[in-house]
Amino acid sequence: MEELSTNAPVEPRLRITHALLQDLADGCGADVLHIKGSAIHPELAEGRGVSSDCDVLVRPAHVAAYLAAMKATGWEMRTSFEQGSVFAHAATLYHPVWGTTDLHRSYPGLAAEAADVFTALWAQRDGMDLGGRTVQVPSRSDQALLLLMHAARSDGPKAEHDFDRTWTSATAQERAALEARAGELQGLAALLVLTDEGDGVRRERARSMQDFHLWDAVISGANPTEVWSARLQDARGVRGKLAVAWSAAHINRDHLALRLGHQPSDREVRQEWLDRLRRGGRRLLQMVRRRS
Repeated sequence: MEELSTNAPVEPRLRITHALLQDLADGCGADVLHIKGSAIHPELAEGRGVSSDCDVLVRPAHVAAYLAAMKATGWEMRTSFEQGSVFAHAATLYHPVWGTTDLHRSYPGLAAEAADVFTALWAQRDGMDLGGRTVQVPSRSDQALLLLMHAARSDGPKAEHDFDRTWTSATAQERAALEARAGELQGLAALLVLTDEGDGVRRERARSMQDFHLWDAVISGANPTEVWSARLQDARGVRGKLAVAWSAAHINRDHLALRLGHQPSDREVRQEWLDRLRRGGRRLLQMVRRRS
């Protein structure tokens, strides 16, 4: 991680950054929801610890304008949407004073159209003071669902904290509301697999749902080859499967650059591709042996 040009304490800096991000949204007319980190409802954030960056979810139709506004004020793209993760959901930008911000155009786990997900979250939004500005955040219940979706693809103390706060400690009524909202936003597959109690009942409910194999693999801690195999199972039609296969073979130049510490040469990209084929071949062989 690069050293920032300010020595401000992390939490105050992040709160001010959220305020500045809201200023950019107001200036370019973008609808932006501040999510996770400093923007979490106090009841859900208690005991979670300080975050290291800012996250915003932007109305898909406004992403281009908002991204341009960020770049015009000194933010540099570090990973693009396509290169950021297998979900292609967020771009990472860096500012030498304000640090890192993840700009989300969709939210993994919620399989409804990204524009529809944003509209549903925006309709029930709340206001929150961050850095002296009122910013827009999802409702408390929607924040709980977003944290659960994030816990589904994460591990570590924060993910454990979020699961405990949003599900383990939830009442039966709150759990029912979370399931209903997940159903509206096509997030039940991830939620049911994540909250299975070990007897397989909730997991079986999810088996016929969109993206079941993907979330079953991600939540079980599958390796990258197994996750891509799961995505291939979930893909619909020949075109969908070909798109997944192409994405799996594509080298993530942004991640490779971060790992190498410099922009990769064509030779290094080719070597990474060959290494990926070898790793994938070994993992596929292991998968076949386990199933035989």
